[in-house]
Amino acid sequence: LSLPFAALSGLHARLVRKRGGDGRGDTWLLEDLDSKNGTFVRGERVSAAPVPLSDGDELRIGSVSLRFRQQTTSGSTMTLAETE
Repeated sequence: LSLPFAALSGLHARLVRKRGGDGRGDTWLLEDLDSKNGTFVRGERVSAAPVPLSDGDELRIGSVSLRFRQQTTSGSTMTLAETE
């Protein structure tokens, strides 16, 4: 995922899709890539371990605030929307 904001590191954070098995939906994880300005989920800084995301989670990547949305009815789709 590439975000065109100057305040973000070139490799700031990574979204990882973990495929579900046995009828479970996919899980999305957010990990910080040792960024200078940090990555946050629900107001908590992401450290070395990836953090699982839930539908509606507020993310902050550097100074950019986003909302995570996951649709699971017909496969797994992930959407990020910039918040004010």
